[in-house]
Amino acid sequence: MSGRTWLLGGVLAVAVSGSVVAQGGLLGRVRADSAKVAPLSAKPEATRFEGNQDIERLRAELAQVQGQLLTLRARVDEPKTPEATAAAAEPEKLDPETLRARREESARRWKEHMGEVATAFEKEAFNRGFATTAKGAVDRAIQSSPVLQKVADNVDCRSRTCRVEIHDGKSPDVSKQLPIFLQSVGRTLSSAQADYVDGENGQKTAVLYLTNEPPDAAQRAR
Repeated sequence: MSGRTWLLGGVLAVAVSGSVVAQGGLLGRVRADSAKVAPLSAKPEATRFEGNQDIERLRAELAQVQGQLLTLRARVDEPKTPEATAAAAEPEKLDPETLRARREESARRWKEHMGEVATAFEKEAFNRGFATTAKGAVDRAIQSSPVLQKVADNVDCRSRTCRVEIHDGKSPDVSKQLPIFLQSVGRTLSSAQADYVDGENGQKTAVLYLTNEPPDAAQRAR
């Protein structure tokens, strides 16, 4: 017998034993309550009625325990999907060099993606209605933050997208304000993508592309 079969058998044995104990206890209560239904009261009909109610209640509890046991058996016996097996497997252990290489590759691919986003934005037509509404939402969000008032500029809105530059985007104060800013414009521009470029004095400038379309849909539209 394999370890898994022994384990499943043990689980069923424990479950069956627990069910037997629970059933035994419930049946014992049924017998005890049945014994109480004796003509000791001056009102035998009322006593018999109350005793029958207790017995029915205990029978319902017994049926519930039996149902739980059947459910447990079904879960133990059901086949495991490949996805579940993969999730249960031990996580892959990577050496530092492999992790560094993967991070660099991920950063390179994101840079390429953001280059495509920037190129598509430059080709995007101008729509006065969208641009007015979207730029108004961005300006209000910037003005509500004293921190962003000093570092955010070059707001450019076209027909689907707004481009915003936020200087010193890696500083702690600015980093704390960015999620608040994105939440503020979320009703008008619900999707955001960001690229970081080298700015003055070695500072990083966050270039945000904000739109009300999912990134993949926006890319297809362009």
